[in-house]
Amino acid sequence: MMIYQRHIKRLINKKEQIEYFQSFNCDIAVLPELKEHNIKLYVSGMSAKARGYDDSLLNGFNAEFSMLDKLISPSVEADSVLC
Repeated sequence: MMIYQRHIKRLINKKEQIEYFQSFNCDIAVLPELKEHNIKLYVSGMSAKARGYDDSLLNGFNAEFSMLDKLISPSVEADSVLC
């Protein structure tokens, strides 16, 4: 979720919009449920590489490393987005 936060903050410019977006408390505790239900995840390949992660990061998940356009497009296309 932090990936979305970093990139979306560049797209919004009103202080109240930024504060609203930052008010979401994203929690990694949901990862086991995402894994259990085989939910598709898109992970920033550039961010993972910069932090020294490799393909093993995705083991057991229905996930793939993706570029920014692939990371943002599901949010743009969705009726609603949960953070």
